[in-house]
Amino acid sequence: MKIFDHAHDCPRPVRSILVIRLDGIGDMILTTPFLREARAAFPHARITLVVQDNPAIVNLMETGPYINRLVAAPPLLHGRFQRLRSLPVFRRFCHMHLSNESYDIAIFPRVAPSDYRYFEIAFFSHASVRVAHRSTIPDRSGYQLGLTHVFGTEIPSGKHSVDAALSLLNEFGHTACTSTLELWPTTADCSNAEALRATVDSSKLICAIAPGASMPKKCWPAGYFASLIKRLHDDGIATCLLGAKEDEGLCRSIAMEDSLILAGVPPREVHAFLPYCRLFIVNDSGPAHLAAAAKVPSVIIGTYPSHDGWNAPVRFLPQHNRYFFFGPDGFSTSESTSMTFSARQSIVDVDTVYRAASLLVASRSPEHDLKGCGPS
Repeated sequence: MKIFDHAHDCPRPVRSILVIRLDGIGDMILTTPFLREARAAFPHARITLVVQDNPAIVNLMETGPYINRLVAAPPLLHGRFQRLRSLPVFRRFCHMHLSNESYDIAIFPRVAPSDYRYFEIAFFSHASVRVAHRSTIPDRSGYQLGLTHVFGTEIPSGKHSVDAALSLLNEFGHTACTSTLELWPTTADCSNAEALRATVDSSKLICAIAPGASMPKKCWPAGYFASLIKRLHDDGIATCLLGAKEDEGLCRSIAMEDSLILAGVPPREVHAFLPYCRLFIVNDSGPAHLAAAAKVPSVIIGTYPSHDGWNAPVRFLPQHNRYFFFGPDGFSTSESTSMTFSARQSIVDVDTVYRAASLLVASRSPEHDLKGCGPS
């Protein structure tokens, strides 16, 4: 049963909503449609977003037009008695940062198993309605502590994570209009991106490449990236290597002499720069969603098989974007192509990625005429 049939049918007006999303960059980008639709459902409510205390994530979300307030949560404690030790930390956090508002709804838009201790933020917020997707609950019924409603199936098979999160709003009587990703660079971000573009030969096309990932298992071998960059360079294509600050050493080790290295550049500025690029080659990680938000064609190299539950590629493929996705047991694409791929390779080969990149470079689609900072 729905909490109420329409977002405006609740017993009292919804004045304040707490959205809790304590995940990495990619998952935060995938949350932007949820924030947009939550604002559409409750146009007059104050929306507070709780995120990781991570400068890159704060940079991404602080300019969001759909939230009124952004709050960074303390990190989880680990080790012995972690739950007992976490309780006073989250209670103190809620008292210091959330007690100045009376929340009507607290909601977790994550659709994958979560650390149950984050539910305690909802509990200590004293929100009247505290909602999560069933998939976030560990397989122990006692860990629903802090929630008043749980919806959905344990594993939303075949459903994109964006659509699964948006389905939570159905319980409030709201049907989402669109699942398009978006980010919000400032004028300064756009100016900085334009200055970066000016450092690259204007006669050359640019291919952005992100060789790193938060999980080593998701990384395509560095030597493969180096070979690919050399082939693109020989074709007269400039390369720009992106990543977190800790990826700078990796970027420099595989770059050509004239490659532009932007490791450590704030992600909002990277998003503003991407429209200047013809395509983006990336591991199946957070930066892939930067490309989707910027509507830049992409080649995504995955390491998880299609049947791997929560990590199945179908849950995270770029929506509304041109792409090739290669994984260990097959590939998918938004393109009309006769290209073939030998499935069940333990590692996707360089030639396959190069051929896909060449196809995207050769076929500039009207979809690549972008809104935002970059050129049309």
